[in-house]
Amino acid sequence: MKTTILFSVSLLLLLSCGISDSDNNPIISKVAVHEIESVTFTDDTVQFGLRCVTPNPCYDYHSFETEISGSTILTTVFGETDGEPCIDILGEFTTEIELARPAPGEYEYKFQSWSEATTDTTIQIP
Repeated sequence: MKTTILFSVSLLLLLSCGISDSDNNPIISKVAVHEIESVTFTDDTVQFGLRCVTPNPCYDYHSFETEISGSTILTTVFGETDGEPCIDILGEFTTEIELARPAPGEYEYKFQSWSEATTDTTIQIP
């Protein structure tokens, strides 16, 4: 009887070792643009070097979205983490994004934060 119970427990432990606890899904969320580090122009684009603050240091750059309203260009940057547990302190990453170069004129570029606050710069496009 003891042998049967011991065998059953051993088999259960052996089989449970193959079960993955890593069923976490990637998390994609808005990150805060903390600083515009650089702005450069090409013939077709405006390139921004951005420093972004994240909920924890396990986030990396994922993508961005842009909304244009007249001469105001609002950009939201998204970060991604694998969903695994991570230390609960703020993190950051730097990234470069390219936006289509608009017609000559003055434009207000706004970069979204977690709240409705933005990091802004006004640029004269030659």
